[in-house]
This record gives sequence, C-alpha cells and structure tokens, in this order.
Amino acid sequence: MLERAVDDSNDELFIKNLIKFNLIVIDDFGLNTIPSKVENLLLDFVDRYSINGSLLITSQFSYDLWYEKFHDPTIADAILDRIIHNSYTLEISGDSMRRVGSTDDIATL
Repeated sequence: MLERAVDDSNDELFIKNLIKFNLIVIDDFGLNTIPSKVENLLLDFVDRYSINGSLLITSQFSYDLWYEKFHDPTIADAILDRIIHNSYTLEISGDSMRRVGSTDDIATL
C-alpha cells in the first residue's frame, strides 16, 4: 500500500489517514525487500505514528534479519530503532498452525 501511495503521489494524505487509527497491523513484515522508494515514507510513518498509536508487527524473521530487507542502512537503523526499542516481543516457535490436520495441535495449546 505504501508503494501505491508513493506512485500516486498521495503519500502525505495516506500517512495522515493512517495515523488516525489507534492500532496498525503489519503482517508478515520482511517477507520481501522494502522497495527503496518506500523507505523514506515508512520512516515518516513510523516516526509520526509512534507518538500516537500502536503497531502490531508479525514476521517470520528475527529483528537482526530485518535490516537486510532495506536498501539504505541509515534509514533501516532509524526505522528499526523506533520500532524495536519501544516494543514487546512475543516469540512463537514450532510447526505452522496452517498445515493440514493441525486441529490436533491446536487442542494441545
């Protein structure tokens, strides 16, 4: 969505609309490399939103691997510093609950 906002030159309006929410969920963060044209917008969003709201971020990768998903290491440091150092971490291990026949595994949680 951020990439589309940049392409449409609606990035400022997009950020203003996002920061109205109390909670933003970013699911599967880091599955792909962050497009370089989006990095500054993501920094702007995280910087402004961290004052007003909460982020819930899910990822299959540990924090130390998130840095590799950015093109610019300085922007990566700025973004991840704002996210990681004000966060609570819940690490889940084990098999995926999406696999077929997982109902038996769910019952044991």
